[in-house]
Amino acid sequence: MLDNGKPTSLAVLKKCRKFPTVKLSFFSEFKNFVVSETGKKSFFKDITVRFSVGQLQESPVCCFFKMFLYQTMVYVTLDKRSFKNWNSMWLSEAIYRTTALLKLERPIMNFNDKPDRSWSKAYKWQRYKGTDILPMWIADTEFRCAEPILKALHQRVEEGIFGYTLPDHDTDAIEAVVAWCQRQYNWKIDPSWLVWTPGVVPAFNVAIKAYCQAGDTIIVQTPSYPPILAAPAINKLNRICVETVAVDGRWTLDFDALEDAAADPKTSLFIMCNPMNPLGTVLNQHELDRIATICRKHNVMLCSDEIHCDLILDNVPHLPAGAHPALAEYSVTLMAASKTFNVAGLGTSFAIIPNEKLRLAFNHAARGILPWVTATGLAATNAAFRYCDEWHQQELAYLKDNRDYLVSEINKIEGLKAFSPAATFLMWVDASGLRVNDTQAWCEAKGVGPSAGRDFGDKDFFRLNFGCAREYLVEAIKRLQGRKN
Repeated sequence: MLDNGKPTSLAVLKKCRKFPTVKLSFFSEFKNFVVSETGKKSFFKDITVRFSVGQLQESPVCCFFKMFLYQTMVYVTLDKRSFKNWNSMWLSEAIYRTTALLKLERPIMNFNDKPDRSWSKAYKWQRYKGTDILPMWIADTEFRCAEPILKALHQRVEEGIFGYTLPDHDTDAIEAVVAWCQRQYNWKIDPSWLVWTPGVVPAFNVAIKAYCQAGDTIIVQTPSYPPILAAPAINKLNRICVETVAVDGRWTLDFDALEDAAADPKTSLFIMCNPMNPLGTVLNQHELDRIATICRKHNVMLCSDEIHCDLILDNVPHLPAGAHPALAEYSVTLMAASKTFNVAGLGTSFAIIPNEKLRLAFNHAARGILPWVTATGLAATNAAFRYCDEWHQQELAYLKDNRDYLVSEINKIEGLKAFSPAATFLMWVDASGLRVNDTQAWCEAKGVGPSAGRDFGDKDFFRLNFGCAREYLVEAIKRLQGRKN
């Protein structure tokens, strides 16, 4: 109940009957505060209504909640330091604009499910259709989407009309992205910095068109996923590859090679991937500082593909390129909900470009080439960033267990070895110890279909996708060990 003993909390306790204890603690300055009936109706309009720190700071209502969730006990504290000219309608407005962290019902996702994706013509499963090869290649997961996303899509479909939707008009999705960046990375972005794109791959190709001239050279790190490696040639430009090196059981950039590549007067753009795909490395502050120093020293623009940034499995932070003081005015940061929440098929991502001139150049280069993102993609992104924190945490825990199992078992197989990736659901496996001419053919002959290392820049490796039910991983290990059922 409320600290002041007011009956206002009775409705809260009634709605929270599934929780052993719910305590709402208010500062004494608000002991006479009574929630209006309008506020109550808004609060309980949907059982999944939640509170957020970040979004409230952006609300016209000058207030914020400090929220701590300890399993079934909830503590919410109002901080009067941020209150100005509030009234009894603040709750209605705040809840409307700030749904994010606390669900009164907390469904548990069963990530052990093995859904049949054959009917949906899923690309991952189409490749090996009609064979006994287990597909573990393309970077999407086998996880059913979180229920709030499915609910949002059902609501959008029920409307029954799919006319033009200008992304800039979807203020709900925009506010969700702004709040997500604040909450996840402590990065305060302005809504005007957002540029919606139908995927990060078209986005970094647009960046090339926007910021490079004929004859320019583009830096890419290797290994890297195929669309990044292909982008310079697609745009009829030169490519220089900077290799990664193993240091203390972790992959990192060869910074001397990066310095040399950036020093080339023809070099105008560096396209990097953070977290790295396929390596799973998350750049730390020292590494990002070095990248910033090198790029600024040689006047090289940075385009940072950060699509896996919400899939960090170790206790390390994600540091967005655009949040770095030395890079904010000279970079494009690419993000999406697609990898984390398994909605890649909805074709929606976004670029964050703080510099107005760079943003205008990007939009100009995209004219007549990039379509608007889809209405369903906007709905899914909004729901993912507002309502799916619990699902997200469950997913990370499951992926971490999968990763630990897989890296342990891979390193027991003669001829194979792998580092533990700090992020993503992808494992880069060194198969050079097999001493075979074609590592992909070796895997497929055993009934496992990974991504071929040669497509990433190293034929002696392959990439395994562990974003799936544990049963699939156990079966894959059996097959790689030569114990196929």
